[in-house]
Amino acid sequence: MGNDPKAHLVLPDDAAVEKPQMMASFGATTRRVRPVSISHPEHYVKIARQRAMDACARDGKGAGYFANQFENAANFRAHLDGTGPEIWRQMGGRRGGVDAFVCAAGTGGTLAGVSRYLRSKDPRVQFFLVDPPGSSLYNKVNRGVMYCKEEAEGTRLKNPFDTITEGVGINRLTANFSIALGGDGSEAGTSAPVEGVEPLETSPIARAFKCSDREAVEMSRYLAREDGLFLGASRSPVPARTRPRGARLSSRPAFARARFSPRAPRFQSRHASTPHDSA
Repeated sequence: MGNDPKAHLVLPDDAAVEKPQMMASFGATTRRVRPVSISHPEHYVKIARQRAMDACARDGKGAGYFANQFENAANFRAHLDGTGPEIWRQMGGRRGGVDAFVCAAGTGGTLAGVSRYLRSKDPRVQFFLVDPPGSSLYNKVNRGVMYCKEEAEGTRLKNPFDTITEGVGINRLTANFSIALGGDGSEAGTSAPVEGVEPLETSPIARAFKCSDREAVEMSRYLAREDGLFLGASRSPVPARTRPRGARLSSRPAFARARFSPRAPRFQSRHASTPHDSA
């Protein structure tokens, strides 16, 4: 790339306005498009891909690069090499230092990378997914089928479903989430397995839990009031389900002193304009 690469970012127009504002402050150009199915030519992923292709066609090979964060295994590897080791160090850097890791998923890269790394350090670590309303990952983990009742045939068009969460929950299997399930990325329909990724005999994810929008909003208020954590409602599903589940598991002898590592990476400042995050 040249000395002055340009970033062009495409996102749904129902996302919080703080996101494109922050991107623009770093010099990126942004385009907000209406939310549509991934099969639609105007889906934000397809628009971004086409823009990169147009740049290459106009200015030569390498002039445009499509990050493709949903299918690009660099996503998984960033968490395998970065986030996983960071959590391991912060939880003591020893076997038994972390008993469970809990997170929500969008691309699936975080869960894929962290689970592979922590399992390599301690096979006893358990992994849990928290899924928002309208997402199919809950049933994929628990039942092996990508399905959610809100998106059922004959329901979606009549009663479009929406949720306050941004960046988590999805209704297709990505290459990164395929790796999180213990696969090699090919289950998502890629032409070949992801290089260097070996499939596992079983999925590292022990179970998935649902979290309602109400639980997420209430937890965001609780965390701000009691713990001084300024998290948006779209990142509160993880602690919303981790606290009660952690307390329940800790009542069992095997988890009497269990240490959970929930991941909630987004600050409320990125969602301040949305009604559920502004109060």
